[in-house]
Amino acid sequence: MKKSISQIGFIAGAFSVICQWILSLEKAQGNGISLIDQSVRYFSYMTVWTNIFITLCFASVSFFSESPRLQYFKRTSVQTGALVYILIVGVAYHFLLASTFHPTGLEWFANLLLHYINPVLFLIFWFVVSEKVTLPYPYAFKWMIFPVIYFFYSLIRGFVTDWYPYFFVDVTKLGYPQVLLTSLILLAGYMLVGALVIFIGQKRATAK
Repeated sequence: MKKSISQIGFIAGAFSVICQWILSLEKAQGNGISLIDQSVRYFSYMTVWTNIFITLCFASVSFFSESPRLQYFKRTSVQTGALVYILIVGVAYHFLLASTFHPTGLEWFANLLLHYINPVLFLIFWFVVSEKVTLPYPYAFKWMIFPVIYFFYSLIRGFVTDWYPYFFVDVTKLGYPQVLLTSLILLAGYMLVGALVIFIGQKRATAK
């Protein structure tokens, strides 16, 4: 059962990331955007970063469990951090972005996977497959490194190209004070979710 969950998660994660990428390239051609520029834009979304992250976690215990390059993603601390990231992706999309994006057809299905199904699959993976260990609360701070790196990447790339992946980090429209405030609120959300997941993980470990 554990391997099946991991395999299904890997297939769903890989398919959704690749499918959405191909679809975005097709749309870019009609908008006069080069394939390289569109690819860079596509891989500049936190949704994509995080779905790649969890797909590697799925891969590390399924189809590529013997790969030395994926051993890092077998760590419970890494998988738990990935859970925090993908939960934030799902919640943030639902409440901040879903009302502004109305895909159809295959794009709708890929979007459903990326923002709803994959987070649920990884939550199940974490409960069923991830090793039950007690993680200390300081991990909630360590896990913030990933979103902080993404935040600065988005600002720097946006400054250079005048393109921002999300409206709430668009400095040209909101200004730096508002963007920084919003980002701090989101980072606080990451930390709170991280602390909550650690708490649940400790309960799991003591109940095994």
